[in-house]
Amino acid sequence: MSTRYITYRCEEASCRKKFPWDPADGFPKMCPHCGFEPEVIDDNVIAMPNFLSAKTRANDEVAKKMMDGSAERALIAAQMTGESLADMNATKLTNMTNDAMAPPPANEVSTFMQQHNVGGFAGAAPTAAGPDPTQHTQRAIALAAAAHQGPDARAGARTMGSLQKALFNIK
Repeated sequence: MSTRYITYRCEEASCRKKFPWDPADGFPKMCPHCGFEPEVIDDNVIAMPNFLSAKTRANDEVAKKMMDGSAERALIAAQMTGESLADMNATKLTNMTNDAMAPPPANEVSTFMQQHNVGGFAGAAPTAAGPDPTQHTQRAIALAAAAHQGPDARAGARTMGSLQKALFNIK
């Protein structure tokens, strides 16, 4: 009967080398490379295993490439605008958690927009002394009406309809 081995990795930060181990012998008492002895595992503690697969590695690699790409784009933006890299660092992605959002810009344009309550549909949150929420609704309605005028009004909807007709033979 053949023995099945599992690959373990040393917990010591300076070593982190892998070694094969027979799980029938329990957990390794020490690292064969550096001699590090891990703490005795308490049976009452629920350990969190590290599941690394091609799928999780691919996700990590995508996030890493996105962060690296954002750093390159910040450098290119600094070169194109003549600004310093420190000014463009706010555009870099540094936190790729599910709830991460890009921070709002803090520049002359955004400051002007906040002072004059222009741009976007919501603006500042309504407070006792703040803007009336119905003003934002009326502004949104006016902007939507303006989007349906002119030579390119509803161009996206027309294109989608013609593509659907062409692709699915809809008459």
